[in-house]
Amino acid sequence: YTDKFIKWEYSPAYRMKASLLMDAERWPEVEALADSLGPELLQQNSSVALLPAEDQAYIAAAKGICRARKGSYNDAVTIFDLAIKTDKRCGLAYLERGKAYQALGNKKAAMKDLKEASKLGFKEADEMLETMKGHAGIGLAGNQVGIDKRLIVLGYEPTSEEGDLPAL
Repeated sequence: YTDKFIKWEYSPAYRMKASLLMDAERWPEVEALADSLGPELLQQNSSVALLPAEDQAYIAAAKGICRARKGSYNDAVTIFDLAIKTDKRCGLAYLERGKAYQALGNKKAAMKDLKEASKLGFKEADEMLETMKGHAGIGLAGNQVGIDKRLIVLGYEPTSEEGDLPAL
């Protein structure tokens, strides 16, 4: 009984620690924190289920972010799905699942999730939706979906009928 009580008592600390670590971009520690709660994090019959649903969902979303940052977008979506199932008002899970869907090329699902995150007060979702709408849904900047790569896109229109390519 005491072990269960302590887990309940410290749940706000888990969420606060996850938030602080994410703000500091200390991703290995975020993932270790989520993993420390074990695979039963979102299973209702576990001792971890004594954590309030919003804390479980938030910490699960943090774990999903870690997966997405590693490029495991399908795994991340699965984790975000579980977070949302646990707490339908977990705006972080909607925001980050939207980013993962965008990275997977599923713009329709991305838009839906970003709209929901926006309704839940996430300003970043508003900015992302405006970017997508302003560019006919072409996509988001890599840093918005956790891809730390730079890409240069050049437009080219031939000036002669031969259409010779310029030397780069």
